[in-house]
Amino acid sequence: MGHGGPQFVELPRPGGPDDGADGTVGPAAGGAGRERFDARGDVAEVERHTGLARSCPALTAACAVVGSPHVRAFGTVVGNVCHADPGGDVTLPLLCYDARLVVLGASGERVVPVADLVQGPYNTVLRPGEFGLALRFDPPPASGQAYRKIMRRQGDLALASACAVLERRDGAVADARIALGGLLGRAQRLADLEALLLGLPWGAVPGRADVAPCLETAWSDLLTDPDDPASVDYLQELALSLTGDVIARAMGGDRG
Repeated sequence: MGHGGPQFVELPRPGGPDDGADGTVGPAAGGAGRERFDARGDVAEVERHTGLARSCPALTAACAVVGSPHVRAFGTVVGNVCHADPGGDVTLPLLCYDARLVVLGASGERVVPVADLVQGPYNTVLRPGEFGLALRFDPPPASGQAYRKIMRRQGDLALASACAVLERRDGAVADARIALGGLLGRAQRLADLEALLLGLPWGAVPGRADVAPCLETAWSDLLTDPDDPASVDYLQELALSLTGDVIARAMGGDRG
């Protein structure tokens, strides 16, 4: 966090995986198509929530690969986001959903877009005494979603991760939301790549030569090993491969 390490709460979990009451992991009372879950919603609960699996499969897929079953049973989605670990899983789909974090502090509540929350590894805009209270987002009208991470061992944090949320209309990409994380100081949306995808025929995955220039703005935030100059090339190749893969998966098939 911005001051003195993570500042988030772990509260008792809500009653069940499909509880629809406002403030739980399920749909909020605010209206159809809106999702809200608070600091009590653990990762495992989100992973197995049937409603979210239909509307937000990238999020449930990300939750399914967070740490071990023990970690998923006790860690919360709100806590995962507030921890701001570069290798965290759930932030990427939440970026693609334009999620907002409800923050509570001495001066009351305020809302922080997840895109503006993280400033760097383990560093957020939360002020002293503030904590994450709830996450809110409107699931996009997506035709395909995918999340994938590369890790050294099962259960590890992501060495690299990517998420794609795409909408198909009239046989073409009508909306594209792509996020990259793990190998960056903070997970971020790839606006240039999203713009490249708009209007492409559904199923037409752009090649590396087209994707590479779209990732240039992300390289300044690359988490490289100062003792291994080759790590830059390796991580850039990993990012190119991973983004192409999640785009292909979101369109309905593995990349050939």
